[in-house]
Order: sequence, then structure tokens, then C-alpha cells
Amino acid sequence: MAGPAVRLTNRTEIALAATTGAVSWTIAPNADFDINWILLKFSAAPTTAENITVTYKSHLGTAYDTVVFGDVKPMGYTSIRIPCITGMQQGDSILVEYTNTDGNTVTGVCSYGM
Repeated sequence: MAGPAVRLTNRTEIALAATTGAVSWTIAPNADFDINWILLKFSAAPTTAENITVTYKSHLGTAYDTVVFGDVKPMGYTSIRIPCITGMQQGDSILVEYTNTDGNTVTGVCSYGM
């Protein structure tokens, strides 16, 4: 017999407002945090071969910034889910970038825990 479902009590979601332009979304909670997932939704499946880039921006400066996901291709999909990114310290951030040449409406949501 399974026990009760365990829910994270410190999980928070933030949203990316709808845009038809390029995406440059900074996720930067004011505490140590872990990204549970990032979801991007497109009004129509992109037809242009462009990548979504997710970059860890370090509080220690640009010498420590790292591309975490750089080969995420949304072409042909109406949603993309980026998996967990863990171990961020206060002052770190995650930058999600997408050129959006097709001009589709893009929205997003990020779930993170502190």
C-alpha cells in the first residue's frame, strides 16, 4: 500500500510573460535555489532551426558562467521542458535565451525550490 504523496513545501513557480520577440529570461531567486524544471510553450511549432540556450550565471563573475543546455532545438514542438539544474547559490541566476525568428508567441514557467 502506497503512502501519501510527498509535496515540496518550498517550491515556487515564476512565469515568463507572453512574447513574440526574442526570449531573454533571467531566473534569479534571492536565495540558494535548485531549478526543478523550466517549461517553454510556443503558440505554433517553430519551423526555424534555432537553439534555446540555458546559461548558469555565477555570482563569482563571468569567468564562471557556464552554458548548461545549448543544443535544445524546439523546431517541430509546441513545448519544451528543460530538466533540473541544481546547486545555485544566492546571487547566481539562470538565463534562458531564444532568438524566436518565427515570431511565435512564447510563454514559460519555471519551478524552483529554495
